[in-house]
Amino acid sequence: MKIIDRYIILNFVRNLLLWYLTLMGLYIIVDLFSNIDSFFNAENNANPFVIMFRYYFFHLFPIIDMISASTILVSALTVMSMMIKRNEMIALMSLGISRIRVISPILIVTILYIILLFFLKEMVLPHYKVEFVKTPKEIALSQSGIQVKRYQDADSKVWLDGKQLFLEDQKINEPILTFPIDFHIPQNVIQAEEAIYIPQTENKPSGYLLKNVNKIKELIESKTLSTKDKKGREFIFLPNQSSPELGPNDCFIASGISLEFLATGEEWINYASLGDLISAFKNPSFRLSRKKIETQIHARIINPLACLIPLILGLPIIFLRSDRNMIQSIALGALLSALFLGVQFVCIFLGAKLDSPIFAAWFPLILFVPIATTTFASLVD
Repeated sequence: MKIIDRYIILNFVRNLLLWYLTLMGLYIIVDLFSNIDSFFNAENNANPFVIMFRYYFFHLFPIIDMISASTILVSALTVMSMMIKRNEMIALMSLGISRIRVISPILIVTILYIILLFFLKEMVLPHYKVEFVKTPKEIALSQSGIQVKRYQDADSKVWLDGKQLFLEDQKINEPILTFPIDFHIPQNVIQAEEAIYIPQTENKPSGYLLKNVNKIKELIESKTLSTKDKKGREFIFLPNQSSPELGPNDCFIASGISLEFLATGEEWINYASLGDLISAFKNPSFRLSRKKIETQIHARIINPLACLIPLILGLPIIFLRSDRNMIQSIALGALLSALFLGVQFVCIFLGAKLDSPIFAAWFPLILFVPIATTTFASLVD
């Protein structure tokens, strides 16, 4: 690595960290004003500063991912603007070093950084998706469980709810399952002391083992109770000869909705890995629109390239402008980045509602890649 490469890379990384710290600091200050009461009025006599640290530690990762494309561009524009203002570019070009050669260290570091972000988002962060959606109150009561996000199984039409959820033990305290009238459940509701999530096996679907069910006797003796769903699949398993593993007061309810989803709700889609999204797309239990999931899958695939496009769009601005006004150049580059991200956001939103979510996810690239290629090619001329 040459001295000029180290110089540019160090300046770029320094500016990248500075912009990240600035933007994240602003986010913390603004958010702190709206959540200050939640931190200092926490239950269980929890330390408010511990809650605050844990809350922002996890909530900053989604913010970093959200602002990465803009931060990379602004950092690169700052470095290039300062080099032009100090006449360093003139000195380099007089030595026969092209503009492409000068910006190549920034492009290489950016590509490596985008790969790192993609790896973290797909392999590491999905393991902490529950932490990303916790409120300060839920953090303070973490030992007392997580609030269940009431959700309907789209396959069986059963609403899943409960008092508290414990991911470590894979159980729900005081679960409440509300059934459609087709099942002829007494009062359409089954309550129990706890529900334990059981993964799918070769002989039985995934679902919840309900312990100490109230009115279990009524369920067993009911002559109108339907234990199968509309597709003829066994859905409710009662304690009898066909289910010897069930206790006398237990029953099993089949469901494709995991505890992790009940802990995060529909925000799950924002933090799930690409593999989880594909599994959710195939899962009939999800009430989430298949178009929304499909759009998110394609948006996740193109996300690395989408982070690079604003940089390729904005860098040529520094060299094409005749003046040396650094602030105007950075502002114009940031405006282009905001335009691209705005179009991307609108397309993802519309993709969940249109008949062509694939087109909606890929449209920003179809629109901006030719523009970016044309402007970037001007650096070679």
